[in-house]
Parts: sequence; structure tokens; C-alpha cells
Amino acid sequence: MTRHNILPIASVDSDNYIGRFIDHTLLRLSDSDNFHRVTDLSAQLPEAAAVVWNSISPTPKRANEIAQVFSRHKPSRLIMLSSCSVYDADSGRNINELNQTVPDCDIANAEKVIESFCHDNGISLTVLRLPLLIVGTGMTGRLMEMVNQIYRGSYFHIKDSDTSVSVIHASSIADAVALCIKNQISGTFNLNDGTETTVHDLAEALSYRIGNKSIFTVKDSWARHARKPGDLLGISAWNSDSYRFKTTTLTFSSEKFFSATGFNTTPAVLYLKNHDYDENSL
Repeated sequence: MTRHNILPIASVDSDNYIGRFIDHTLLRLSDSDNFHRVTDLSAQLPEAAAVVWNSISPTPKRANEIAQVFSRHKPSRLIMLSSCSVYDADSGRNINELNQTVPDCDIANAEKVIESFCHDNGISLTVLRLPLLIVGTGMTGRLMEMVNQIYRGSYFHIKDSDTSVSVIHASSIADAVALCIKNQISGTFNLNDGTETTVHDLAEALSYRIGNKSIFTVKDSWARHARKPGDLLGISAWNSDSYRFKTTTLTFSSEKFFSATGFNTTPAVLYLKNHDYDENSL
């Protein structure tokens, strides 16, 4: 699809680091006349053929607001960012879209609101369930905590641990959103970089990105015994949550999305090690 025949796109709730990557990609895919960053749903909205809802913590309340507004400005396509936290899983490997979701989960309920709205209005819907670990400039949560611990020298590997996680770079999410718009992809999909990245390799890649800070290694027995003082003293690098993260595999299958779209992306760990950052990088 060339720039001159791209359909008008509206981007909603993109005031987060993932949204910035998506807006950057969609603006390059389209142009300034066809791309609209919506910051106020109460303002007059442009006509848009595709709407991208970029919230990284969607709620039923916000979903209803989105549905109400766009029932008056019906797009032909809506893409919603969701999360693999909708699954009722604390551990597991290659969890796919057929797995049970948490009944009282706000994000799962937000999906249901949007699904109902799109079904009732003949709008094609794409739901992208993102992994819990999303790399990118401005990242928050667990990954930013890891970076801070590595920088301070308090982060440690656990010897012989091969615990795996699902991860993706925010630029890959942006590429996937653009692909769904261009190729008119509909459905509910898990989305990650297609690898089972070990926590060890992820930490090493983050370390490389901040100047090759060295990470020490401890035995599992030491890490287990450090949990109690870590919990009592509020030391996040040692506490039970940190230990659980480093010793509990939790990965999600993105095979459905890859098969449906032919999507091909750079693993987040390789991106961190190989991307040539310059003044144009986010």
C-alpha cells in the first residue's frame, strides 16, 4: 500500500511509550493529512477508516467511551492493544489464545465491550494481546526496574536457571499494527517476538544497552534465603517477587499471528544489542 492511498487513521490514547512508537510508524505509513492523533474524545473527531486504541491498561469504562464516540464516527476497522495478563496463568509455556481468561479482569472485560461494539456495528476488529515485558525507550514496570537494578549493581543472575519469558520491542508492535491495517487482519492474537527469551539473556541485553554493566551470579539457595530479608527490608532486587520472576517460566504463543500475517520481526534481545541508535531513534 502506498502513501497516497492509505486510509485515514485515528490514534487514541497514545500518550505512553508504546503509543509513541505506533504513532511514529503510522505517520510514516500515512501522512500528516491522513493521520490523526486523538487526545480529546469530546472534541470534534476526524473521519477515520481505521482507529487504533493504544492504551496499555484498557478499562471497561474507557472502552465504553471509545464505543460511544465512534458509534457516531464509525470506522471500518478498529485495532485494540490488550495484554496477555488476561489469561489465568502464573506460569506455563506457549500459552495460546484458547486458554481461559480471568473472569473479573478489567482488560478482558474491556475487550468484551469493544468486541460487542464492533460486532453490532459491522466493524472489523483486531485485538493484540501483548506480553508483560515490552522493551522500548521510556519503558516502565519490570523492565525499568531491572535496568535500575543492573545500573546500581544490585541485580543478580541465578546460577543454572533457564527460566524463559515472552518479550517484544515496542517498534515491533508498531510494525504489527501497521501490517494489520495494510493487510486488513482481523481477530484476537497474542503478539511477541516469537522467541522464548531467558531472563538471563534479557538481563544481559539490557546490561549491554547501558554500558555493559557486570551482573553477578548467585546460587539458587542463596537467592531463596535472601527473599525474607528482601521482603522485610523492601529490597526489590532480593524479594519474593524478584525470585519468582527469575525462576518461573511464563511464555505465550504468537504462532496464530505469525501464521495469519507472515509477520517477521527482530527478537527484542537482538534489537537491544544490534540496533544503531541515532538522533532519529525513539
